[in-house]
Amino acid sequence: MSKEKEIVADQLKMGHSLDWADLYADKETDFSEYIVYEVYKELQTRDKELAMQELKKHAEALLSDDIAKEMYVKIITEEYYFSDRETKEKSIRYSSLYKREIANGKTDIYAEKYACAVAVEECSEDYARLAAELFDFASKKGETDFSAYYAFVNDCVDAYINAYFVADYEKLRKQYTKEWQQEALSMLNKRIDEESENHYLPLSGKRHIDAEMMNMMYPEGYDDDEMSELYDDDEMSELYDDDEMSELYDDDL
Repeated sequence: MSKEKEIVADQLKMGHSLDWADLYADKETDFSEYIVYEVYKELQTRDKELAMQELKKHAEALLSDDIAKEMYVKIITEEYYFSDRETKEKSIRYSSLYKREIANGKTDIYAEKYACAVAVEECSEDYARLAAELFDFASKKGETDFSAYYAFVNDCVDAYINAYFVADYEKLRKQYTKEWQQEALSMLNKRIDEESENHYLPLSGKRHIDAEMMNMMYPEGYDDDEMSELYDDDEMSELYDDDEMSELYDDDL
């Protein structure tokens, strides 16, 4: 029996259809690292319902944890396009992180968004925590269509953790006008005020620059290159000695 026929027979024994088994064998003999994604996508062009059934059947056989199974299917169907190994590993890690957050008293929305950001999208811890907090905030305000708010969350979190939230605060308020978004922006702005005692506002070792200072320096606006000039550590070291630098930036943060 040829290798391809053996693979087809194995897939059939697992309860898969002949369509899935043939496609799976073809991809495996081509040494693809994306067998499941490619088989699912190709089968979907023939029969969407069958493709979903077969994908769920594959996840059921591959994983023992129900949450990991659900994430496995989600990763494939939302077209993240990870290898078979990565999809499995990310699904397992997602489940572990999700369960940990639930055990720590977090809401389902918070746990879901945090775990997905860390395990699947490989975001930083700071980014994942704040994004999850904002989605959770929206949920508690009655919002349910989270897909409509990814831009808001991303803009807020990027500005906050990359040190230009204060400078962009008014622009964000004009851009995102829903009541809960205004409340969320005010919450973040207040948090920064509470964290800071001067123009340099520490957050995870980064620096927030006062909006008035930014507007004075760049009255017509500023781009990423101009922002990067403000954060040139080599230039800063020439201007300040170690004691002065330590006063500006708290290494423990």
